[in-house]
Amino acid sequence: MRSRTYPTHVLALSALLALAACGPTPLATVAFTSHADGAVILGDRTLTLSADLSHVSHGATITVSGDALIHGMERSGDVLELDVTLKDNANTITVTVAGPGEPAPATATILLHYPFVTLGRQQAASTVIGQRGFDATDEAADDKRFLAPRGRPVVADGVLYLPDYGAGRVMGYLQVPTANDAAADFVLGKAAFEDTGSTIGPAAFSGPQTLESDGQRLFSLDYHWNRILVYEEAPATSGAAATHVIGQAGFTSSDGGATATRFDSVEGFTIGGDRLIVADSGNNRVLIWNSVPTEVDTPADLVLGQADMGSNAANGGGSVGPSGLHYPSDVWSDGTRLVVVDMNNHRVLVWNSFPTVDDAPADVVLGQVDFTSNGAGQTASGLNGPYGVHSNGNQLFVADASNNRVLVWNGFPTENGQAADVVLGQPDFDGWSPSTSVTGLRFPTSVYGHGNQLFVGDLGSQRYVLFEGADP
Repeated sequence: MRSRTYPTHVLALSALLALAACGPTPLATVAFTSHADGAVILGDRTLTLSADLSHVSHGATITVSGDALIHGMERSGDVLELDVTLKDNANTITVTVAGPGEPAPATATILLHYPFVTLGRQQAASTVIGQRGFDATDEAADDKRFLAPRGRPVVADGVLYLPDYGAGRVMGYLQVPTANDAAADFVLGKAAFEDTGSTIGPAAFSGPQTLESDGQRLFSLDYHWNRILVYEEAPATSGAAATHVIGQAGFTSSDGGATATRFDSVEGFTIGGDRLIVADSGNNRVLIWNSVPTEVDTPADLVLGQADMGSNAANGGGSVGPSGLHYPSDVWSDGTRLVVVDMNNHRVLVWNSFPTVDDAPADVVLGQVDFTSNGAGQTASGLNGPYGVHSNGNQLFVADASNNRVLVWNGFPTENGQAADVVLGQPDFDGWSPSTSVTGLRFPTSVYGHGNQLFVGDLGSQRYVLFEGADP
């Protein structure tokens, strides 16, 4: 990841305060009160910060520095207010109070995160993983190549994990590559990079797709064996074994089905807050566990797309509407909002607050003008076989596979049929032609935003490409 330098904005304010009539003068203090250190800011990136000032001496000077844009500040008594506009991702802001007679300046520093990737239309990718260059399409399963990279990657504690669906493995990189044709450092699902065996168990995959992490554990979807493998500690060595399994009675079973404990042909899942949310594609439904299961055969708590846990008909057995699903392929949630890719209905469904009852209807539909339409489209507001979805809380990213593009909404969508703001992989919103190039895509199936980077799983070109956010 390239480093970015931001100008420091410094403002000074002379602070007048009457001296105490008698006794020792207390030391000056400053503390932020409006926001917690490390807070994640969603919505408007322009905000007002408040800090409390105490015991500031006569003639003291207050300075504010940081890598956010500081528009100005105002003091009223012991309260200091700062108007700031946050840059993408990390923002450090420091208030310093220095005055005569003070043994040392009083300071307070706060870190605010504004998750955002500033992307341009038809932006060129910065790095390709899995190929020698942006125009190559090799298909050799070694430590540098992929066979059908189908699912969503994840970065956990700085380690990048990339699913290699066709080769039955997950490729691990101890740091995110910054140059093309990088070799993986370790492999999961196989004993070594050269291993081609496929024996069911805790250390083997048959079609790994979506990956997830909760900051400690690593989760891997295993498509053909109808399960999710869980590593209690995200591994960084080849051949590591999972610690437990979800969706099966044990590591050696692979039963499918439409029950509260089984799923079939799952394409995607996510961890949203404490919840496990599974796109049970073959059963035309989404299964929700209110907490991640730690024991085998723990039943799901909620189902979407069907009236009960035993049903699996497309669109709930009826016409397309706000609650039915037809092959949902991916999900995302922050624990409050929920987004589901409804692939065969050519749409994305959004729940503004997390559903609490079975078969709850969505609040917003993207890709269609209303909840009863399901035609394919290739405009800024249309979708054609969307496959993957991800969000950083401020932006929504959708892999619009059959249109050979990724759509980006720079604000979380709130209206039916809302148009996207940015397209990647095509010269404009009307284009759909596949291309293996630095600006083109060929059937992208996954998308993942991490910090200032956007990862795209470009299935048709046997590669992952990274897009680097520009300076905001």
